[in-house]
Amino acid sequence: ADSDKERFLLEARAAGELDHPNIVPIYEVGEDDGQYFFSMPLVTGGSLSDWLDEQAISDGGKSGSSLGANFRDRQSAAAKLLQKIAKAVHYAHEQGILHRDLKPANILIDHHGEPQISDFGLAKRVADDSHLTISGQLLGSPAYMSPEQAQGKNHELTPAADVYAIGVMLYQALTGGIPFDGDSPMKLLQETLTKEPKPLRKCNPRIDRDLETITLCCLEKEPGD
Repeated sequence: ADSDKERFLLEARAAGELDHPNIVPIYEVGEDDGQYFFSMPLVTGGSLSDWLDEQAISDGGKSGSSLGANFRDRQSAAAKLLQKIAKAVHYAHEQGILHRDLKPANILIDHHGEPQISDFGLAKRVADDSHLTISGQLLGSPAYMSPEQAQGKNHELTPAADVYAIGVMLYQALTGGIPFDGDSPMKLLQETLTKEPKPLRKCNPRIDRDLETITLCCLEKEPGD
């Protein structure tokens, strides 16, 4: 469909304009026999999602060998990783681009253990008034979706939407879980809109209070907060 081609080209163009060591670069965009394509480097270290999954099954890190396992007991490592992601996202925002679908599966890890942000398929120029996205359509992944995204306010999104997603990832790294417990996408979205996140220190009493404050600030309901 034409809209699919537009989305594909949007991802390629958005990512292709970004030049940052923690963002997966786009090498080439083109068309071959009616098929659109773009090329980018192979990132071989898995994703942040893989690391967090390993943390969840590694029984406190005893059986996990990945650098990412057991973030709950390595808060500094979690904070440093998310700081790199946040700086790369801030760079994208300075270029006028929102990601809109930040989540662990879209944070690839290279062989040096460095995070690489990928998948700008839902990226949007801050000043773009294109109607490719239907007003009210939900875009993103429910667990990492900001309240304003959950309400379908896609044309009103600001960098705060990406900040919210970073907060969810930091919450997950520090506690091993996500802020809300809805057992379906719609329940998760409803809790995002109406409930406060579970206190981090109830999930992990060893969490640094400053890290807890930073995480909860990212998860404020109002974008301006």
